[in-house]
Amino acid sequence: MKLIYCHNVPMMCVEWDGLGLILKPICDALKMNLNRSNIVCHLGAAARKIRQELTTILKGKLLCLKIDCATCLGRHILGINIQYYCELQKDVVIYTIGMVELNNRHTGKFLKRKILEILNQYEISLEQIFTVTCDKNCVRT
Repeated sequence: MKLIYCHNVPMMCVEWDGLGLILKPICDALKMNLNRSNIVCHLGAAARKIRQELTTILKGKLLCLKIDCATCLGRHILGINIQYYCELQKDVVIYTIGMVELNNRHTGKFLKRKILEILNQYEISLEQIFTVTCDKNCVRT
């Protein structure tokens, strides 16, 4: 699945003969069938698991919210990142918690609504947000 969501390989890759040689023993052992139709369900389940793990990690932590907007080939993307200091790693950790394609004009009100929706998915309260950093182009109207 990482090939699909990280390396932009098409979902039909699970039906390629070469990849099938690698995947078949794994799928047989897990008693599952993998094809381009049901890969979306598997990706959704993996995303929910990751979201739940991050929700647990971020619970009660003081967080820095980092927001950026980018435009490429006519597509407008809102990136939402959370950053915090991890005592265990003794380092700053950053997670991308949302990438939202913006089909409307990205006004401040619209961006606020989208950001709050993403924070809600991870059960992050506004009281946890210590700082907010954003690109000046992010709120251009």
